[in-house]
Amino acid sequence: IKDIRKTYGADVVGISGQDVESKQKFATELGLDFSILADENDEVRKAFKVPKAAFGLFPGRVTYVLDKNGECISVYDNLANAASHID
Repeated sequence: IKDIRKTYGADVVGISGQDVESKQKFATELGLDFSILADENDEVRKAFKVPKAAFGLFPGRVTYVLDKNGECISVYDNLANAASHID
């Protein structure tokens, strides 16, 4: 993530359907230094068309990298390994 910030001058925001408390715990455990939005009604996830996984039983996990103009320059999709999204 630091490379993305340095290379592209980007801000990083995580978005999750879980509640604020769970996101704070997740960020603390992994030592994250960026904001995570608790999107409990899935409004943002729907706007970005994040697919559901495992026959719709689980929310998908996708990382999008947008450039300064709001263009998507990278997509990373890995449901099984949350920590891999910050590597």
